[in-house]
Amino acid sequence: MKHDWWVKKTFLSNENNVSAGFTLTELIVVVVLAGTLAAIAAPGWLTFMNRQKVSTANKEIFQVMREAQSNAIAKRATYGVVLDPDDPRGPTITQFSAKGQDLTDPTQLSELSTIVLGGENFELTTIPPNNTNPIQYRFNFDGSVSQDFLPDRDDENAEYAYKIEISRDGIRRCIIVDTLLGAMSEGSDDECDA
Repeated sequence: MKHDWWVKKTFLSNENNVSAGFTLTELIVVVVLAGTLAAIAAPGWLTFMNRQKVSTANKEIFQVMREAQSNAIAKRATYGVVLDPDDPRGPTITQFSAKGQDLTDPTQLSELSTIVLGGENFELTTIPPNNTNPIQYRFNFDGSVSQDFLPDRDDENAEYAYKIEISRDGIRRCIIVDTLLGAMSEGSDDECDA
């Protein structure tokens, strides 16, 4: 009999707590707060993601150009890159080697690798503007930049040789070819100005 009293007290005492849980009002408040926080954080997150994508594409261009220049020096031959801003897959960069003496003949080029630069929302430009499409940069056997494929310069006293700029939603990164001898560096924002 003592045992029955303990069982009734232990199991039946929880009957009063059956209505425990969240009310509809509490759930609505939580959903509204979560939505407000997401709306505040979303623009900053999108800007961060765009900055990362542009930086990654810029680094890919820089690495392919460095590799082409290194191959030109190591193999004592002409190597280069082709930047195609109008490729249907998005802007691309292709590394190639020249097989013959006529560097203007596309059949004399041997494609080594192609990289799609992260989607179609990128804008790829050069300073000074290069009116040929796709854009080519070639490195001679000594690693210097071949002037035959570079756009004409208006200002002979400029502090840079050429720039390749990649941008998306106002975020800008660039490759700066400092001299015709082939010194290259990466830049961002104001460093990409003409």
